Amino acid sequence: MAIKVCKHQKRESIAFSCKSLILQEGIKDLTISALAKEANIGKGTIYEYFENKEDIVLELANILHKEYINEVYEIALQQNKIEEQIKTLALCSYKSKFSEYRKIFKELIGVSYYRTNCAFMLFQNHWYKQNYEFLEKFMNEAIKKDEIKKNSTIFIESILSSFVGYFVLSFSKTDIKNTIISLDIYIDNFIDMLRV
Repeated sequence: MAIKVCKHQKRESIAFSCKSLILQEGIKDLTISALAKEANIGKGTIYEYFENKEDIVLELANILHKEYINEVYEIALQQNKIEEQIKTLALCSYKSKFSEYRKIFKELIGVSYYRTNCAFMLFQNHWYKQNYEFLEKFMNEAIKKDEIKKNSTIFIESILSSFVGYFVLSFSKTDIKNTIISLDIYIDNFIDMLRV
């Protein structure tokens, strides 16, 4: 009797086994043949689970994002001040611990500029929705404690846009320390503006 393989688990397994090659080569120079070799499977098997190499990067981004967001959210929950919670959401991706997440996310952003793909849009929408919900929760708690003004949640989209802007710009800089410092100051000033 043939063993049933869960397609979702197999996709994750293949994508995860390609992680080091994707991180090393970047998506531009990758080939399906190289990815299949890295995953120790046939090229045809890749096409059973993925449409193309971008699909593999997207799957890997989903895996890393789940790990990243769960850990970052737990860290943010431990913070007592709204600015520290927001800084946790905004700045954790710059820690060396999450460098792989940043690199994969960078590849994904690059792909989204030249390829319109529903899966990419779903990933971006999921990222946005998760972070929006976290910020909304943290800000509503701060409002209840009279730390920030009652209408402060109207700025959530601005905060998220700033996160993305800083993130994208950080790839054009040789030293991300300045990005981290700038984003840290930005959050402090932004929260000062919202204080009661």
